Order: sequence, then structure tokens, then C-alpha cells
Amino acid sequence: MSRIIEMRRSSGISLATPSAPGGSWQSQNLLYYTSHEVGGDGSNAAVLGAEDFGPLENTNLHSTHPRKAEGANGGSWYHKNADENSITPTSADFTCGWEGSIFPLGEPITPAGAIVDLGTPPNFSQSRWAATSGLILGVTENDNARLSAWRHFPRAVTELNTRFYTFPKPGYLFGSEKVLVFNRIGDDGGIYWCGLGFNPGAFPGSGGDLMLGYGFPYAGDLTLTMNVDPIEVTASKWWCVEAYIKLNTNGNSDGIFKLWVDDCGATGINPGSQTLRMNYTGLNFGYTGGGADQGGIGTHWYENWANTGASADRERYWTNFMVKEAEQCGFAAYA
Repeated sequence: MSRIIEMRRSSGISLATPSAPGGSWQSQNLLYYTSHEVGGDGSNAAVLGAEDFGPLENTNLHSTHPRKAEGANGGSWYHKNADENSITPTSADFTCGWEGSIFPLGEPITPAGAIVDLGTPPNFSQSRWAATSGLILGVTENDNARLSAWRHFPRAVTELNTRFYTFPKPGYLFGSEKVLVFNRIGDDGGIYWCGLGFNPGAFPGSGGDLMLGYGFPYAGDLTLTMNVDPIEVTASKWWCVEAYIKLNTNGNSDGIFKLWVDDCGATGINPGSQTLRMNYTGLNFGYTGGGADQGGIGTHWYENWANTGASADRERYWTNFMVKEAEQCGFAAYA
């Protein structure tokens, strides 16, 4: 797993734990619930976070909220790297619960706000907006460090489902890259519990095989492949990806990981049911129940970061994120 950006435990704990000062926009659930999907507004207690990047002009936003000015034209999902001015969940530059390091310092965020207008919503969504990695040139490490965005949860948990849709643009080459990382609430890099990646240990190709890296440092870098009805992710299509993780109980090898991956086609049509691709039990993610575990999983990183030399020019869209505690998300659903 060494080709996927430092697929090992992170020791960094520099991020602030989310807090919500009274009367601010942070106290109005807008750190976590910015989706028009059913339950995406915080009304479902099992939902830990949701995002579809649609305009929020009709919600009860605090006047200082960064997305207040979105209006009908979509808006700004991401406008400053977290390592500029030490952005934290309580800073004015923190955008709806997201932070990260998408663009190298000093480079413009293109398009502005890292949001693309799809023109019409994909069939699975009512929002026509999506986050973009921008065009990654695949030349240097800094160029590769695009779309390294993370979102905190309102609380840490030991069991959850997370779902997102992604669209690799035509010609996309899948270059040994990170996709989804399960970290503690305070981790500022690397991988703590486990991480999904495309083509670990391989050079760029026209298809991406999703694999799970885990076990560090307890059993070395272990790679789990799709063991149920494998499928290769390819460009020019929407893909619905949902992962389920249950951390092991204190020091035991009883953790669980499942993965569903579905081809939704060029226009984003959900198939009849989700397709299980990965199903593993008896895993030890290294959870002990001690203070260093910070309660379990408290942050997701969504990425297409790849090591220098293992990547290629590429751009990928993301939308319709949802995270639930111990409850399957399923395909996106709107009232």
C-alpha cells in the first residue's frame, strides 16, 4: 500500500475539535447538514453529515455564513486551504464543515469555490452542483495534492456508513490514489483507521480497482480487494459508492468492512438495488477504547491525492455525500 500517500497511521492532531459558539451559524447545524436530500438537514438523528452542494439561499443562514451569498447560481464550497491562517471549524473561512488542502498554496482555486455547474442535475440528485478537484497535472507532489478535503462529524462513532457519488471525467486515468479515509476527529493527515484507494501500487490506468488499506501499524500494510462481484470504476460515468465500517471492539479482531459500488451511467440513473462488492469480517483496525482513539471515527477525508510519478492528468467530480451512524444510506433520496 506504500504507493497510496502514506497509507499508515497519522500522529498529527492539530485540528480543532468542532465546537459551536452560541448564536453563530455553526450552532445551526450548518457545519454538518448542507444537503437537500431527505435527512440531510439534520432531521434524522442517525445522519452525521450530508452535502449536495446545492444553493442554501432559502435556509435560515446566519448573516455571516460563507454560503449566505450563494443565491441561485450555486456557490463557494471551498475558497481557502486549511493550512492558510490555521482555518478551524470556528473561523470565518471554514465553509460548511469542510476544510482541507485542495490547491497548492499561492495557486488560484479554479473554478472559483471549487464548484462546477453540471447544467442539469444528475438523475439521482436535485442539485446540479458538484465539487471538483480541478485539473490535476500529475507532475509534482503539490500538483497531486488536490481534493484533499475533510469533514468533521458532530460526534465520533465506532460504526458508520458513508456514501458519495463521483464522476471521473472523460480520459481520467486512475493513478494509485486515495479516495476515502477514515480518521479520528483530530487527525490532520495520513490514515488512521483505514482508507480506500484506487489501484494501490500500480501506475495510471483507464480503470480503477477500489481496495482497502488497513492494519497499520498492527499487522503491516494490508490490502483488501473486492471479494464479492468485483467491478472496475471507469471514466465518463457516475458511480455510487457506499462503505460500511464497524471498528473492532477493544483489541479484538472482530471489525467489519463492506463496500457497495454501482454504475449509474453518464446521466446518474440509480440501478434497482445496491451491489455489494466487498465483505470482510474479523478485522483488527487497532481500536483499543483508549484515549488516543478519540472515540473512534470522527472525520472523513475525500481525496484523489496520489504519489508523484504514480498519477496522471485527471479531474473528478463529487456530490451527494451522506454519513450515517450504523444505518445504510442507500441511493440518494429526495422528497
